[in-house]
This record gives sequence, structure tokens and C-alpha cells, in this order.
Amino acid sequence: MKDMPTPPQPASQAALRPRRRWLGRLARVLLLILVIGAGLFAAIVYRTRNNPPFVTALKLIQADPQLGEHLGTPIRDTRWLPSGAYPEQFNLRVEGPKGAADVSVRARQLEGAWVIAAADAVVLNGATRLSLDTGAGGGPDDAPSWSPPGGGEGQGKGGDGPASPEVRLEMPEGPPGVNIQLPDSLPDMNIQMPSIPAPPKP
Repeated sequence: MKDMPTPPQPASQAALRPRRRWLGRLARVLLLILVIGAGLFAAIVYRTRNNPPFVTALKLIQADPQLGEHLGTPIRDTRWLPSGAYPEQFNLRVEGPKGAADVSVRARQLEGAWVIAAADAVVLNGATRLSLDTGAGGGPDDAPSWSPPGGGEGQGKGGDGPASPEVRLEMPEGPPGVNIQLPDSLPDMNIQMPSIPAPPKP
């Protein structure tokens, strides 16, 4: 039995095959880009949410009694990432059973550890503004003032407190056998400037 010849295909079907292959490749490339982008975003979110400034700020917010009274507990954050100039200054949106609030956080590094210098919350229902208790994470203006050793009560001369003890410094003497004497006054110096002749008359 002889093989039957393949009937010729219409020109339209032959032209569609390269287009379908091109569309399939484009779909695979777009899917790959989407998967890579989603992976990068997930890595950034994971790294930020496990970073000390974010973790410290969220713990402070969740433990604040004022905010807990207005929002109820538990308090959780509602955004993937904080907004603002993270990690020094950033904003969080948090919510509880009673409502939501925007929290502005200012953080800084102190001796290698991140501390919260200031945290202000605005409760969205009623626009109540709260300053959260940051504990030991005071700002740079809240640093304790320096006090001298021995109680810090001495004011020196002219102060109200007792005067500080007088400090005397003794300089060591020069090497033996060397005696340097300076004259009491410099000798008189007489410097005469030459006279300048008058310009010729025209």
C-alpha cells in the first residue's frame, strides 16, 4: 500500500507557527523575570523585618500602654516595608482591634546597638497624637550632662558652690650645667629710612 501524500497546508497555518513559538518564548521570559522580581522583593522584606531597628520599633509599639489603650491588643503592622529614610527615620502603619495609627520612628546607633530615640503615633480615629515611651533610647539632646568627679558641686571661682581645689603644675628643671639667661630688655634699635626726593616739576 502506497503512502498517501500529505495534503498541502494553508499558508495562514504555516505563518502562525513561528508567531506561536515567539509568543511562547516571550511568556517564559516574562515569567522568569516575574519570579526573580518576587524573590528579590521577598528577600528585601525578610531582611528589613528582621533588622534591629524594625524589630526594636515594633516591640516598643506593641508594648506601649497608651497605644494599646487606643488601638486595643494585639497590635500588628499592616505594611510590607516601612516608609521613609530607613533605618534612621521611618514610618509604620499599625492597627489593633479598635483602630489604626501611623507611627513615626527615629532610631540611632549607640555603642553598636540600635535604640529608638523618639516615636510619635497619630491615632487615625480622632487624630490623637501620642509620644511613646522610648525608655533608655533618648535623643542626642537628652544625654546626661557631664559632672566633674567628686560630686560635681564645685563651681570654681565666681560660682555659688565651693571652689575647686587649686591645681599646681611643676615643670622639671633643665639638664644640669645649662644656664640660659635672657636680657631684661632688647637693645634700642635705630632704623633710618632714606629720604625720598620730590618728583620733578613739569
